[in-house]
Amino acid sequence: RDAVPAINADARAVSERRNDHWFSSENVALNRWTEAPIFETTDIGALIRHWEEHNGVVSAAMHAFISRLGLAERSVVCKEATDGRVYFTSVGSEFSIDRHLFANMRPGRLVADQLDPSLGLWVESEYLETMLANEPRIVLCSGIVHLPWLTERREWTRLVLPCRSNSRRQLPDLVLALIWNGRHPLFDQIQDAMAKLPDPSVPGPYPRLVR
Repeated sequence: RDAVPAINADARAVSERRNDHWFSSENVALNRWTEAPIFETTDIGALIRHWEEHNGVVSAAMHAFISRLGLAERSVVCKEATDGRVYFTSVGSEFSIDRHLFANMRPGRLVADQLDPSLGLWVESEYLETMLANEPRIVLCSGIVHLPWLTERREWTRLVLPCRSNSRRQLPDLVLALIWNGRHPLFDQIQDAMAKLPDPSVPGPYPRLVR
């Protein structure tokens, strides 16, 4: 993967929508996050600043920072292996509450190996896409989850950060995701804030963010 050039985040649309047979997601790319004032006053903004200052390297310091923010229980870290599959490397304690739905969310297990195979493969593809794009994003997900004992519609929100397992890597091989049940109010606030940013392709009196 290191030989594959990162996608230029500025060339990507700020918001896009993906659909498959059972699931859909609306994601907001945070490639210009420092220009949105909302990030100055939120724990999510503090986390993204920490992520950027440490060049996306997942370390003990990052895990400690997430714990201090009170977000560790709802976080997962996943790694892309040499075979191109994505595995859980750490899973927050909050996911052990709903053991039936999250029974397979354990370190060492494939992200795709969920009780609903369609959900697992869909989440894996979204994590791989985030690593390839190499940009943070907040995602609103919804879909019909098929479990052996029931079928129900679920909605959840996740913040996904592309990360690296060590400072020698040029491109991400990990994702750090924070997951909330339901439509988190922060999603709509961030979506609105990012949509109000000036178009960087149009000359104006505002400063351009150089990344």
